[in-house]
Amino acid sequence: MAAAGMEKLGPSVFRVLPTKVTPTKYCNFFVTHPQGNLLFPCFAKGGNIDGAFDAMEAMGGVGAQLLGDMHLKSSHCDELRERFGTLTYCSAPELEDVKKSVKHVKAFPFRRHRLFPHVEVIPTPGHRPGGTCYLVELEGRRVLFAGDNVGYDAGHWTAFPSKQGKAELLQSFSVLAACEFDVLYAITLATEPVCSVRLATAAARERFFRDVAARAGLA
Repeated sequence: MAAAGMEKLGPSVFRVLPTKVTPTKYCNFFVTHPQGNLLFPCFAKGGNIDGAFDAMEAMGGVGAQLLGDMHLKSSHCDELRERFGTLTYCSAPELEDVKKSVKHVKAFPFRRHRLFPHVEVIPTPGHRPGGTCYLVELEGRRVLFAGDNVGYDAGHWTAFPSKQGKAELLQSFSVLAACEFDVLYAITLATEPVCSVRLATAAARERFFRDVAARAGLA
């Protein structure tokens, strides 16, 4: 445990709980990296992590906040900018909705590309039109931050497509299943301890996304 509310999950990856945990708030992920520390926030339902600011600053601060979609933003993103001087990033289709709460936000093109040398953007529409996952290279491993495209609920991994997004999310899962990565991290409720799954082989990734799609009624 790095500090109150911060749990080390693996090399360079920390789960950050809201300063005040309630059953409706969500976890966040903080990643330390020599090319720039990252925060994958979920500040929905009034969540904030100001209680972890000192610990994150001691580990090098926050170089970028990466939103999977507009569901994960709040004005607390700008409070992190005040403390660490960091921008919030989101995909271009999510920008207008993010800007309703966040002033200091920068959009990137909604296509697969390198946002930073150590971060690859993977568009994953279906939960949200501009939903995005991020593939991060960490100490010889490849780690997927899936935002709220998938989640752990009632003892199972599942997904949350929009009413019109089932076909898109199924296609997004095909893209993710074909990616090479070792571990998937997904934003879950702060009271839910399960937020990651190891998927180090192609067979494991294919099986995982097939099962999630079936459980969510995508296939």
